[in-house]
Amino acid sequence: MDERLIGRRAALRGILAPLGAWALHPAFAMAALPSPLLSEAVPTDATIAFTGHSMLAAIFPNDNRAHNDGVDFPSLWQGETHFDFLGWSSNARRWRAKGYARTGRYDQLVMTDLGDLKTGLPHPASPEGRQNLQHLYWFAMTAIAQKARPVLYMPWSPVTADLDRDGLPVIHFERQWLEARTGQAVWVIPAGLFVRAVRDRHADEQLFVDPVHLRPNGPVPTGLAYLTYQFFTKTRVPDPTLFPEMEELAWRVLQDYRWAGFGGETAVPPLEIDDPLPDPAPLPPA
Repeated sequence: MDERLIGRRAALRGILAPLGAWALHPAFAMAALPSPLLSEAVPTDATIAFTGHSMLAAIFPNDNRAHNDGVDFPSLWQGETHFDFLGWSSNARRWRAKGYARTGRYDQLVMTDLGDLKTGLPHPASPEGRQNLQHLYWFAMTAIAQKARPVLYMPWSPVTADLDRDGLPVIHFERQWLEARTGQAVWVIPAGLFVRAVRDRHADEQLFVDPVHLRPNGPVPTGLAYLTYQFFTKTRVPDPTLFPEMEELAWRVLQDYRWAGFGGETAVPPLEIDDPLPDPAPLPPA
């Protein structure tokens, strides 16, 4: 076994309770919170729009823009899926591209975030962070205007730096801020938490082709597709034949994580900072 993996797993022993045969990373040392919350299941014929970069592309069929040679999300989903893909792009750049997330009709909108490979997600009070909040707000309000639900997709840390500990409070701040500004519940697909759980079981060389991108035929892209299906349907994937252990892990992660909407009681607290954008600009004309 890789010496780095041995050291990483040894550091976990005695710190966090195992998740079945899996252990959670210290970045997800989550404090118990009261009043678990439940989201509503989404019918499998619903239309889902996605706006994102290559991390979100991991759940889509492998072509010139995506990274999944296993079980992809569209193959599991009965309804339409639309993916606005721009490689390593910010929410501001994708907003300017005027893709389906801005112009189409859908029932759910999945948004994600972008960070620097060395420093992670931008701090919400930084210029980049405020710009990101503004465009997340516009995407969310575009969805809400057509009675669709906005959802956040949690990115993962690159293998070259452990950025999860700093990134999770930012994601949870964005979730909390969006709820306060839109008046709507905002749930999170815990992709980053799932990837970290798999990394604590397998060496990175088995999972990644570079610091960020996953092996298309490896277990993680298929597992992320399972995770996304379970998140929306609130049910298990029927008869998973490829990497069934990933389907089990995805279900356990969702059950535990508070902001997935399954009634879990654990979550990293959000950043405790003054509101960096108390008055976001209103939604501009389409």
